[in-house]
Amino acid sequence: MLSSYRLYESELKEAFKKRFDNQTQSKNRTEFNRLMQKCKEGKIDLILTKSISRFSRNTVDALSWVRMLKSLDPPVHIHFERENINTADEDSELMLTILSSMAQEEAVSLGSSSQWAKQKLAEQGIVNVSRVPYGYDLDEEKKWVINPEQAAVVRRIFQSYLNSKSSRTIARELSEEKIESASGNNYWHQNSVDCILQSIFYKGCYLYQKTYSQDAITQKRLVNKGELPQYYIEDHHPAIITQEVWDATQELRESKKIKIKIMPEERREPQNFHKIFRCGQCGGILSHHLQYNYQDPKKGAKHYWRCIVSRGKNYSAKCSAQSFRQEYLEHNFMTALLEMRANERFQIEAEAVATKTDLTSEELAEVKAIEAKMEQLNQELYEAVDEELNKAGQDTKKVEALTDHIVKCKNQLDEYEE
Repeated sequence: MLSSYRLYESELKEAFKKRFDNQTQSKNRTEFNRLMQKCKEGKIDLILTKSISRFSRNTVDALSWVRMLKSLDPPVHIHFERENINTADEDSELMLTILSSMAQEEAVSLGSSSQWAKQKLAEQGIVNVSRVPYGYDLDEEKKWVINPEQAAVVRRIFQSYLNSKSSRTIARELSEEKIESASGNNYWHQNSVDCILQSIFYKGCYLYQKTYSQDAITQKRLVNKGELPQYYIEDHHPAIITQEVWDATQELRESKKIKIKIMPEERREPQNFHKIFRCGQCGGILSHHLQYNYQDPKKGAKHYWRCIVSRGKNYSAKCSAQSFRQEYLEHNFMTALLEMRANERFQIEAEAVATKTDLTSEELAEVKAIEAKMEQLNQELYEAVDEELNKAGQDTKKVEALTDHIVKCKNQLDEYEE
């Protein structure tokens, strides 16, 4: 970058680190977005970067950002050192389109190759990770080693659970004793304790590929439900608890689940009220819980809603709110709905808002048509780029036209989403 910098009589304002080498979407790149904001504020008029792949591996993103920067007043240009492209030149966009498409294809190919290599290592019981769970550290050779202080907390959690303490009680005790949690604070949540109790990590095992990336561009993580092979690796790292303690813990957890399954049809949390109502005292979310009659299961369960703070889910805050029967909430909710229905002014305002925000059937059809068109244009763009690179054709105008169409389609989709 500095060699390019010397070509210009400019002041070096700031160096922005490329911290997320494997990111293909600009929304996940903190330093990149900070750079763009500086440009919009008029604090930068020239960007020097090593290569196109350092700037973006997503063709549409790259062209969108370049055009946005050129539209600023004054415009901000980019100099790509390796490709010797400067966006101030009139013919820069064509080469940028071709080379950024190659960078995107390289990212996809690299992601597939990397995933294949990781799977082959996993077949041999070798899994390299950048982060380890609570209770472990990574040594200089990236091997798992036990963190003595955290491991003692893990053993305590398992032993307390086997001594008939609930995960909620364990979390409260750890929070009251100000013991540091995995997140680095002194607050423990019940779910954190449950995750430790059911994690196979603590008996020295590892399950590879529980989740996977949908594709190299979006990098959306999905739960692996059989789409890809999974590898269960025993003795992958030092165990914190014994196999006997693990088995006893899981047996106890399953026995508690069996009691709940007496009335499976009533177990599911009503979704209509989930995370909607808030406590009038502290503002906490009302959570659902059931009160069972184990002596007479035929009577069914009673549904209650109570503030998560008053239930002790958050040990750093206090609340004295009582539980509400679901029938009470349903009655008052229906009463409020009937009152709104009878209010003509409310109906007019609600219909006006709905008209502005909801997409019509024609608009939804238009969105689908645009998405289909984008997919077709992307395929045509790749084919046109291949033709240009293989010198089978000289239709450079076609590449430019396809690029314009893709960006225009993306902007149209963004307008619908907004």
